[in-house]
Amino acid sequence: MQGKILSFSIQENIGYILGDDGHHYLFKGSEWKASRVPKPGVTVTFDTDHLGKALQISTLSRSAIILEQVEQSDDPAYLVQLEAEKRYNMFDWFLKCLKNYFNFSGRARRSEYWYYRLSKMVFAFLLGLVSAAAFAIMGFSDDDLKLYRNIIALIMAMLFLFPDLAVCVRRLHDVGRSGWWFLIAFTIIGVIPLLIWFCKETDFEINQWGPPSKDFV
Repeated sequence: MQGKILSFSIQENIGYILGDDGHHYLFKGSEWKASRVPKPGVTVTFDTDHLGKALQISTLSRSAIILEQVEQSDDPAYLVQLEAEKRYNMFDWFLKCLKNYFNFSGRARRSEYWYYRLSKMVFAFLLGLVSAAAFAIMGFSDDDLKLYRNIIALIMAMLFLFPDLAVCVRRLHDVGRSGWWFLIAFTIIGVIPLLIWFCKETDFEINQWGPPSKDFV
């Protein structure tokens, strides 16, 4: 059975659980199997004896907690999106970021951030090859080639400016950081913590920017 801790007294070494069936169950500290002290509101699983006391009490696994949080989400499309993303490839993540061109809210998992970066590099490389071949066929001089390459690079930077910033902000949200932390990149040394956060696993908890961006179940 599942339930939530209502109270626990360290001095008396007893507590109460509100079960999913609506009943209250007394338990002793010796039946608590987790390492941390029982806290009110913690979701647990437990057995009961013939006297109605709770036995073998343990906290839910992280995956079960995430599932519970997901089921309580206000967004009905959330589960559908997570299921679809299980089949995403690099190009799909790239398209998702482009579709979220001006979206600075919500969260982005590591796969979304890093596959977007990789896809953008591949796109820029292929565009450079195609444009170089086209300019060579048209007989442009080396100086003209350098000029047009710089123009293309500038256009690329402007074109991807907003999706670059947006996915960075959403990635920071996913690890529990405000998007404003991105500004530390301008301090040079700030690139180091940013890189660490961009590589960090998704936070398990629902935060102010929404539920976890990844299905841990």
